[in-house]
Amino acid sequence: MYKHKARGYKVLITQKELLDIIERTPRCVYCGVEFDWEGSRHSESFASLDRTDNEMVLRADNSQIICRLCNRTKQNRTHSQFLDYCNLVVQNNGVNLIIGGE
Repeated sequence: MYKHKARGYKVLITQKELLDIIERTPRCVYCGVEFDWEGSRHSESFASLDRTDNEMVLRADNSQIICRLCNRTKQNRTHSQFLDYCNLVVQNNGVNLIIGGE
């Protein structure tokens, strides 16, 4: 939250709302890796705050916790754009995804 505020974002999420999101999110919503809360901040599985819509506003409804690696890969893409990008990578590499664990 503090880094976002320092970068000029409007921060409308409270610390309690952020803690609620953290408690509901034991794993990265994209890759499923379990967060490394005690390791180095530079660990790829370290949890990081992400905005799903990339507005210059940080709110409870546009914030999620994802791993550092996915956040670096996602960059400035929205949630939908990032999923489209992931599908494009998969398609261009001839990988067949198994949807629903079948």
